[in-house]
Amino acid sequence: MTNTGIYAPMFQEMGRATSAFPDELTFPLLQAGFAETCYDGQYFFDNDHPVNTQVDGQGTDNSVSNIIKDDAYQGPTWYLMDTSRAIKPIIFQERKKPKFVPMTKEEDESVFMRGEYRYGVDLRCNVGFGFWQMAIAVQAEFGLDSLWEAKARMSEFKADGGRPLDLSPNLIVAPATLEKKITQTLSRELIQEGNTTVSNELKGAFSTLISRRL
Repeated sequence: MTNTGIYAPMFQEMGRATSAFPDELTFPLLQAGFAETCYDGQYFFDNDHPVNTQVDGQGTDNSVSNIIKDDAYQGPTWYLMDTSRAIKPIIFQERKKPKFVPMTKEEDESVFMRGEYRYGVDLRCNVGFGFWQMAIAVQAEFGLDSLWEAKARMSEFKADGGRPLDLSPNLIVAPATLEKKITQTLSRELIQEGNTTVSNELKGAFSTLISRRL
């Protein structure tokens, strides 16, 4: 009896796990954005990011928030992002590409001492925050009104000195529990506003990234 048939699926699963590893770093960092600082010394998601009235930083700091919160809301947080630029709100940096490493030679210690063959993946990477202006955390019911509010909030973000950043949110990131509602909301041609049926102006306006890691 041989066990060789079990190795191919094991190696395939190792490859799948390796390809998913960036997600295992990225989504926990996104969730930690309420408690981890970014480049301005504030939490990535915060109510008082300082934006100075002068380009040289010698003016007055105005507090700007990239959080939308409804105190009555009890559901999960979802996020609106601008990922259209070279710099992203969450940055994944791959310094060394994944490399499959078999330890099967006779001179490998585990093989020589214990007859044990080992396999692994060698890589070097990390994640970090980009610009907080490119992401808004929404702790409110998902719907067209809250989506419009988040979109408008991001479009108003400015750099020091009042220079408009011209951000254009294009991606909704949300947990799997919101997948059905988001899909239905953004795919409908018509929506109901009071007693009137109107066109859904946000149909097809955003890509969605649904993750069970959130």
